[in-house]
Amino acid sequence: MTKILSSVLVLFFSMCIFSNVAYAYEVRNQMPWKNVQKALRLMEGNWYDDDGKLVLTIKGDYINSCEVMAAFDFAGSSNFAAGLFRIHEGGGMRLIKIRWQIFSEKSDYIILDNDVMLHRTPDYYYESIGGVHLGMSSDNVRNILGTCSREEKNVQGSYNWYYDNVGLEISFDGNCTTSITILKSCKLRLDRSGLNSTDTPKAFAEFYNWKPKSNGKFILEESPHKIEYGEFIWLGKNMKDVVLTVYWN
Repeated sequence: MTKILSSVLVLFFSMCIFSNVAYAYEVRNQMPWKNVQKALRLMEGNWYDDDGKLVLTIKGDYINSCEVMAAFDFAGSSNFAAGLFRIHEGGGMRLIKIRWQIFSEKSDYIILDNDVMLHRTPDYYYESIGGVHLGMSSDNVRNILGTCSREEKNVQGSYNWYYDNVGLEISFDGNCTTSITILKSCKLRLDRSGLNSTDTPKAFAEFYNWKPKSNGKFILEESPHKIEYGEFIWLGKNMKDVVLTVYWN
């Protein structure tokens, strides 16, 4: 009975992710199968959405019980990359795009078709501000902060929301939060540390236990500093802003 229920759930999740919208992708270079398997092994396991629901399972050469037949156009490094995967589902062959950032951190993620960000664990984020955290969907950000003052669209589907009344800028990639910029005017404070852009670099260094580099230099401003779960904080020059982000460069 347990096996039957498990199969039904896998089929249900597969339908939820792959049946609603078919994206048109142009393929160029087919990848060697060993490279495809390496990527699948890196991503193997269960993946959860922003609400903590199990959405995707990658096991062996299968994505949600759909066999991966080929893959194309890998770009990036082995741990931070993107590619197209041709899967065999009930209705025939289909291409899906997957981007992944995997460094054995809780913040590891994959993005499906530039739209859905998934994580290995429901408690994937460390720091937040006003309840908004990295990896949060744009819908959930809107539920917390309301409609933004203005929106700026960038390349490849990324965009920024500006909350002038709050003093926050939220950056999205694939409808998922990738950076949160805290301006000087922001009255909110980071939920875990209680800090914001009105505090000193030293206060940040003390709370997050940042250490000098091997050469003894300790550059706090305008450089990335890793906190827990693979997240990063950038301190702007003269503390004009503080950026919580998934990016290290």
